[in-house]
Amino acid sequence: MAGLRFKQVDVFTRVPFRGNPVAVVLGADALGGEDMQRIAAWTNLSETTFVLPPSSASADYRLRIFTPRAELPFAGHPTIGSAHAVLEAGIVQPREGRLRQECGAGVIELMLGLNHDFGTTLVMVTHDEQLARRCRRIIRLAAGRVQG
Repeated sequence: MAGLRFKQVDVFTRVPFRGNPVAVVLGADALGGEDMQRIAAWTNLSETTFVLPPSSASADYRLRIFTPRAELPFAGHPTIGSAHAVLEAGIVQPREGRLRQECGAGVIELMLGLNHDFGTTLVMVTHDEQLARRCRRIIRLAAGRVQG
């Protein structure tokens, strides 16, 4: 496990230490699930993510998401914070202004945009209604709260 690249990202803010933090371990290829769980417990944040090569040809990278106690198939702020981290680290480049992030729920598309108040923004997009329902169920989000 020596030499892991690790970032802590503040999500939903431009001001350090005011956002929703997520720990992101970049290049986690050599780690097993038990290692990931141990690191997530150590960071003691609500979620810690691990960036891996994709297993799906339709994805740019794969993400595993852990709380200090369990692995999650999907979570909103870790998805967005990890996308920011892989872009900042140069691990992936957007194609046509989009990233495709594979997670336990499926392949999530993230669209890059520009917001005058926040700078670069990332928005989750899917045209797959089954995937959208699965993600809403995982994060307990009512369908009316999702723009479609």
